[in-house]
Amino acid sequence: MKHSGMTYQDDLDMYMYMSLKHRSCVICGKDAQIHHIDTVGMGNDRKLVDHRRKHLIALCDEHHEETHRIGWPTFKSKYHVKGILLDSQTLNQLGIMTYKRMEEIDND
Repeated sequence: MKHSGMTYQDDLDMYMYMSLKHRSCVICGKDAQIHHIDTVGMGNDRKLVDHRRKHLIALCDEHHEETHRIGWPTFKSKYHVKGILLDSQTLNQLGIMTYKRMEEIDND
């Protein structure tokens, strides 16, 4: 596409969701990794985190690095993006969190 997918999408939440689901950068459309807007914390095991309570966004390496360099508030204002919460089924389908881990957290 000549422009970011956001240019062609009226529903920002759906665009954010589809970018996460397909792991494509919300800014440029390149292959993406999942960025936690709500910090997980340095040295914490991501496998133990409850991702159901974390706002996520799909970003390529370049844009992921940029958000760390300039900070989330500046990045958000620059690109007019936001993170979204994913439901349990989507987190499981994307391999971010297992149902077993969700059950362990819920039982604690």
